[in-house]
Amino acid sequence: MGQICHHFSWTLDYLLWEVDWRIVQRMLIDAPSYESEEEKKRKEKTCHKSFRTNLRRFSTTIIKIMNTSQGALYFGAGIDTAQFRRDIESMRRDILGLTQTTVQQTGQMDSAFKNLSIGIASYFSIGAIKSFVTELINVRGEFQKTEIAFSTMLKSEAKAAELMGQMVDLAAKTPFSLQEVSAGAKQLLAFPDPG
Repeated sequence: MGQICHHFSWTLDYLLWEVDWRIVQRMLIDAPSYESEEEKKRKEKTCHKSFRTNLRRFSTTIIKIMNTSQGALYFGAGIDTAQFRRDIESMRRDILGLTQTTVQQTGQMDSAFKNLSIGIASYFSIGAIKSFVTELINVRGEFQKTEIAFSTMLKSEAKAAELMGQMVDLAAKTPFSLQEVSAGAKQLLAFPDPG
């Protein structure tokens, strides 16, 4: 760091806190350098020597690979597929495991949805039955109240039963409900007979 500060005439604080390190690296890469003649010759000699060594190794390898038979050259190449096969087998096992897990999870979800649908159906069935029974009791109660009211107005249970039969028949044949027909009949009976 001291050499960088000296080279660029910076303080250490400026280098550490104000200059982005990536910029300093680029500046060092682009900085001019000087090689003496001796260093150039030494590098060149080392380069030639390593080139000759690598060339010797390469030619020895080529000779080992080549098989001469009756003057013809033969080159052989091979591919080791053992690792490829191991990787394929590993992927196959992973996929089978994933498939089995998916089948198990799907079965659990299917079971949960079946239980949920049975619960919902039973809840609504019980609610519907309860509602039906309540409505049946209410209708029967209204029917009894209407019979009692007409028995009181007509002062005869037989006439009230006959009138109720006529009202039920009228309600069945017209768009009016039994309650509407009975309300109309009560209003008519409330007025005195003009005749």
